[in-house]
Amino acid sequence: PISLFDPHSKNVLLLRDSEQSGFGFSISESEEKGIFVNAVKPDGMAQLNGICPNDRILQVRVYIFNLFY
Repeated sequence: PISLFDPHSKNVLLLRDSEQSGFGFSISESEEKGIFVNAVKPDGMAQLNGICPNDRILQVRVYIFNLFY
């Protein structure tokens, strides 16, 4: 199994504002691969942060911030 601390894994922080409808990628699940990225939107938030098709997702953390000015 791949670990979060494996030198071949990468940690990515994706931020979006309320005007964006998504993060620019879609995922799929299979018994062999687990959960993985199957498509990345060109020039989307995911691609700009180094997410590529076939990347395997090991962990997701969600933080919700509501900032009012």
